[in-house]
Amino acid sequence: MNSVILCEGETDQILLSYYLNKCFGFEYCKKQPAVAPKKLHSNNSAESVCCYSHDDDIVVIWAVGGHSELQLALEKILHQNKINSPRNGFYSRICVMTDNDSEQELKSFWVEINNSLKSYNIHAEFQEMEWTTTEQSVDFDGKLPIELLGIPVPTDQEGALETALLNALGERQENAYIVEKSCSTVDDLIANKDKFSEDYLSSRREQVKAPLAVFLAITVPERIFQPMDKMLKSIEWNKYEKIKELFEPFEIFKAKGANAYEKID
Repeated sequence: MNSVILCEGETDQILLSYYLNKCFGFEYCKKQPAVAPKKLHSNNSAESVCCYSHDDDIVVIWAVGGHSELQLALEKILHQNKINSPRNGFYSRICVMTDNDSEQELKSFWVEINNSLKSYNIHAEFQEMEWTTTEQSVDFDGKLPIELLGIPVPTDQEGALETALLNALGERQENAYIVEKSCSTVDDLIANKDKFSEDYLSSRREQVKAPLAVFLAITVPERIFQPMDKMLKSIEWNKYEKIKELFEPFEIFKAKGANAYEKID
């Protein structure tokens, strides 16, 4: 079975790959399988496609290079499904993971995403934190089953994956105070932006990322110059309850799903 997870950026991709490996036994594919989609933009360094396999299952994690690219990436996946048979690149599971920018922005985002489904005559919608089973028409095989999942990050407040990670780290008593102060320090800086260079904390994205960066600078200062992937993978995220709750829908990867090649009558 082929699955694809569309996410915004590198941090999302790193944590997802860690979780697939530690919890479900997926290993990185050194050679990309034929199912892997081509990048949206060859010159976008923030975009990357990584593939993982376990037994006969393949999961593609596509960091699309930003929130604005998620809908285009989804439509590319839906088009790939339409023109391919299951054995040549059909995705039976599609997950879209997005930052929770605000209640209104999130609502508008799902409307746009679900409109893309309608344009491919898919009579279902992405549901938050719940797989939806439906079907997609394909050129050579009639209709095939697909499962859809939407994940806003965090699920219960505005922010991004960095917010969810920091909240998880705060579960530990030894971290709680530092998490609190990391957040309040950044909040104080944002409130006093007129006192330092406008180049710092200039975007909402930077402001969301900053509290986790402050926490890591305090707790693992000797690693702060390591690549982000090494730093994040050095933390046993699968042991944090908030992360397990966030990725609970991925428990579906533990069990063998229905035959991906079986048509719906």
